[in-house]
Amino acid sequence: MAASGFKLSRSTLTLTFSRTAQLLAPIAQAQLEHVCGSRVLAMDETTMKAGRKSPGKMHLGYFWPLYGDADEVSFSFANTRGQKVIQDLLSDYEGILLTDGYKVYEQHAKGRAEITHAQCWAHTRRKLEGPDKHQARQTYCRPVVEAFWQCCDQQCQRLDLTPSNPLSKALKYAMSRQAALEVFLRELDVQVDTNHLERALRPIPMGRKNHLFCWT
Repeated sequence: MAASGFKLSRSTLTLTFSRTAQLLAPIAQAQLEHVCGSRVLAMDETTMKAGRKSPGKMHLGYFWPLYGDADEVSFSFANTRGQKVIQDLLSDYEGILLTDGYKVYEQHAKGRAEITHAQCWAHTRRKLEGPDKHQARQTYCRPVVEAFWQCCDQQCQRLDLTPSNPLSKALKYAMSRQAALEVFLRELDVQVDTNHLERALRPIPMGRKNHLFCWT
């Protein structure tokens, strides 16, 4: 708006944002109720600083994402990671609650016949030694990796492949990282890619400037 010649004060922008949030609140609540009506409900928590603690410092809070049957996610915010947050959010929930191994989820489901507590295999896998995984990677992944490097070598011998060709640049990128790309073959806790991290980080760069010094 400033680039178009409209100069608005910070207070006007803040008030407009606050009113917008108030208008959206019933929609957010309706979505939360819809998500909590799922037969299988996945739940987790992650930190987010919000609210002024002291000059230059923020309070540490928590987002509690709930993922429902319709592939929609509802984010609730709380100042604590305690069991009371779960009790408030899931006070009327009946179904299957899928979580990691954080004890408060187990404590909430304990003694409630209407809730079946399911836990994450991915988190469980991290705790285990991996001789079977190592064998699988050697049996199935290593031949593919070796064939890939052989293909790269063959492509590099092509006389029609100029240094400016996009394929040349791609081959150079891959071959200069060969040792690092093969780490997953011997280190069982290393995933083959970082896609899971990219997905998790997506909201952060999208809202980085908007989140800066957010007091509420």
